[in-house]
Amino acid sequence: MQKFKGKFCKTSNGEIVYLQLEDADSGCRLIEIELDYESFGKYLAMNTIVDCNYVYFKDCPVGKNREVKRELIETSSMFPKEDEIKSILEKYEVDGWEARDRDFKNSHYHKRVDDKHYHEVVFIRFV
Repeated sequence: MQKFKGKFCKTSNGEIVYLQLEDADSGCRLIEIELDYESFGKYLAMNTIVDCNYVYFKDCPVGKNREVKRELIETSSMFPKEDEIKSILEKYEVDGWEARDRDFKNSHYHKRVDDKHYHEVVFIRFV
């Protein structure tokens, strides 16, 4: 049986306790378990089985390392249209790199230099 390193965390919204298991290498969430406070208390205090709801993130690249890079990309405007974004990203999304395309819609990632528009875009891949 292969073992993986992970991170286990607990959060709460005041009504539900969320237990999350994250793959340490990829940084991606693998599973999120929801327990009401009563069930969580029983789970902690007793040797028992409790009912829960959970979400399984099947696309989590377990055991793969996350690589991140940033590219400064010239665009036609501060908020380029979808077809322009798609066309631009075809040149960059190679060798497993995937753009965080929401960066094109976030003004904090926009730069204007000599009447030219640029966006700093984050790219991620798992190897």
